[in-house]
Amino acid sequence: MTETEAYLELLFYLGVILSLPFFWRACYLFGRLFVTYVFPPKTITIEVKKTNGQTVKEKVIIADNEALVNALLQSTGKRIQ
Repeated sequence: MTETEAYLELLFYLGVILSLPFFWRACYLFGRLFVTYVFPPKTITIEVKKTNGQTVKEKVIIADNEALVNALLQSTGKRIQ
């Protein structure tokens, strides 16, 4: 191995090491997109703080619009009904 080949190999390894964070970020983003579109969430968890100070976690099905709206209104403390 000549001196030039050794320097080129070092530069190649340095480039690979420096590009790993960008590669990791791209894989992370593609993985999140894959999970979002292939396995979408079916439920959402909402924390409701009652007037007595008790915090209750409530699981609501996303497809049930009325239950979702009621849970969100309870979590903000604003009641329309």
